[in-house]
Amino acid sequence: MVGMTRKKTIFWLCIFLLPNLLGFLIFIGLPILGSLATSFTDWDLISTIHFTGFDNYTRLFQDSEFWQSFRNTLTFIIGYLPIVMVFGLACAILLNQKIKMRGFFRAVLFFASNYVLGCRFTCMEMAI
Repeated sequence: MVGMTRKKTIFWLCIFLLPNLLGFLIFIGLPILGSLATSFTDWDLISTIHFTGFDNYTRLFQDSEFWQSFRNTLTFIIGYLPIVMVFGLACAILLNQKIKMRGFFRAVLFFASNYVLGCRFTCMEMAI
């Protein structure tokens, strides 16, 4: 910034970043640390806390359902996400070219995505 000393610039930088950092720490950082700490205990939120150490992780890594879920997640990440990302990028590149009826295709894509969102929220309302 023109006319400001380095200390003053750093001060205002900290002032503007502080609300975001506090929000991140309170709503993301602390729950993650709390979950990590709770994972080393055998606590049902009613009785007293009993520290178990790595027992929970030992049982987790010996569970066949965990490994099946892990494989399913990796299959999803490796098999599905790249296809969707490439398809989305291809659509974006195509819709950014100077082609005939570009506005129509953009509108169709926009309205189709909004229609899907509307259906999703309607289903969520009916489930409540």
